[in-house]
Order: sequence, then structure tokens, then C-alpha cells
Amino acid sequence: MIYPLEANTSRYSQNLAAYTLRQFCLARSSLDKSHVIAISKIPAAHTHVVRAERLAATTGQTTLHS
Repeated sequence: MIYPLEANTSRYSQNLAAYTLRQFCLARSSLDKSHVIAISKIPAAHTHVVRAERLAATTGQTTLHS
């Protein structure tokens, strides 16, 4: 048997979780949009260099900029 206080607490917790998830999704989507805009301003050649340096770092190779 669920008591009224437990039912209210459970409903509040569920509503709070739903609200928090909505706020998180909104915040994440706005960050994603700004990230896409920032990336679009970087020249393509630079992104290839960064990707190559990252790959070299993970494989233990040296990079040209070292």
C-alpha cells in the first residue's frame, strides 16, 4: 500500500527527473549548435593536421610540430 506522502514524493521525483532531462537536452543541443558553428570556421586543412597529430599521439609516433 502506498501512502499519500510516498505517492507525492514519488510523483515529485519523477517530475523532477523529467524536468532535469528536458533542461539537459536543451542545454546540450545549444552546445552542439555552437560547436558546429565554431568548427565550421576552422579551415579544413587545420582539422586534418589536428586529426593526424591526435592519431600519431595515440600510436606513439612523433609529430612534425614536435
